Amino acid sequence: MTTQAGGRRYGGRSGAERSAERRDALLDAAFRIVAAEDWHALRIDALCREAGLSKRYFYEEFGNLDDLATALVGRLGDELIAVTVAGVERDPTPTGLVRAALDPFLAHLADDPRRARVLFGAVPGDGDAARRRDEVLRRVMAAAIGLGVEILGAARGPTVDVGASFLVGGTVQAVLDWLAVPEPRATDALADDLAALWQAVVDATFPAPASSARGDRLTP
Repeated sequence: MTTQAGGRRYGGRSGAERSAERRDALLDAAFRIVAAEDWHALRIDALCREAGLSKRYFYEEFGNLDDLATALVGRLGDELIAVTVAGVERDPTPTGLVRAALDPFLAHLADDPRRARVLFGAVPGDGDAARRRDEVLRRVMAAAIGLGVEILGAARGPTVDVGASFLVGGTVQAVLDWLAVPEPRATDALADDLAALWQAVVDATFPAPASSARGDRLTP
C-alpha cells in the first residue's frame, strides 16, 4: 500500500477518489435494490450490505436515504438526457430530428429496462427524489422545445409547451407499459409507432415559419 504524508493517499488514490468510488458503490447498490423490489425496500442496513460498506461510509456520502434517492434519480436522468442529446447532435437536421432523438432514448432504456423502472416508476411522493424526477422530466421537455425551435427553425407557438409535455409524458408511459409486457415487441417496432406519433405532435406544435417549404417536414 502506498501512502502520502498525512495519510491522504492510499494505494495511489486520493481521499476524493475513494469517496467518489464509495458514492458510486452506494448508488449502484440502491439501483439494484430498487429495480428488484421498489423504493420502499431501500433501507440503510440492506443498502450497506449490498454495497459492501459500513454505515459510517453511507453517512459520509449522504445525509439520509432521501439524499441518496435524489442523487440516484439525478444520475439516471443525466445519463438519459446525455445519450438523447448526443443522438441529435449526430444528425441535427429537420428530416432526422425525430429518430435522432427517439432511437437513442429508447435504446438506452431497452438496453437495461431497470433504468426506466427506477427513474420513471413510483418514487416516494413526499421526498426530494420525486421533485428531482419531475425536474428531469422538465429538463427533457425543455431540451425538446429548444431542439424543435433551433433545428426546425420553428416559431414558438402557444401549444409548444403542451406538445413537448405530451411527447415526453406519453413516451415515458408507453415505454413503461411496453416493458411491463412479458414478451414486448421489438424496440424497432415501438420506435416506428412512437416516431409516427411524435411526427404528428411536432407538426401540430412546432409551426414552421412562413418562409419554410412543406418539404422540410420531419419524417420518421
